[in-house]
Amino acid sequence: MLHRLYLRCVGQLLVNYSREELLEYAGIFWNQCWDNRQIRTTVELLADAKKCGSHVALISAAIDPPVIALSQKLEVGAVCSQLAYDNDGHVTGFGRDLFGRKIPYLHQYLDGLDQHGPVTVYSDNANDIEMLRKVDRGIIVQRRADSRISEAPRVPTDGLEILYI
Repeated sequence: MLHRLYLRCVGQLLVNYSREELLEYAGIFWNQCWDNRQIRTTVELLADAKKCGSHVALISAAIDPPVIALSQKLEVGAVCSQLAYDNDGHVTGFGRDLFGRKIPYLHQYLDGLDQHGPVTVYSDNANDIEMLRKVDRGIIVQRRADSRISEAPRVPTDGLEILYI
């Protein structure tokens, strides 16, 4: 509930900004913060997956400008929550929310591709456990000092790979 309220508030704060403006700002953010924000192991995994012929996409409940800007930087696809835009590309509010609903949007995205091989999903989010179970290969990514997912009694991880970074 708080997530949806937050997204609606963000959507209202961004009303009248153009999509291009927001993508430009998000691109500037990633360019300025990239060295401090990136987790090299994860970036290397994505690059290796692409080299092996996998189609790679970011799937996030975050709004589209920062996710799309990051996906462009990484040269991968993106599936994310979206702001609502008018015909001129200006924000009118909040549109699509992926929170808790990533699986149908992932399938919709995959259906839109000409072809795709087996689907591998990496996630560091305990809310994604069910999505990880529904793809060909689900991998939980977590820092060694971060035991939130593997020790959470209500989040069984059996059958999923855990990648410590």
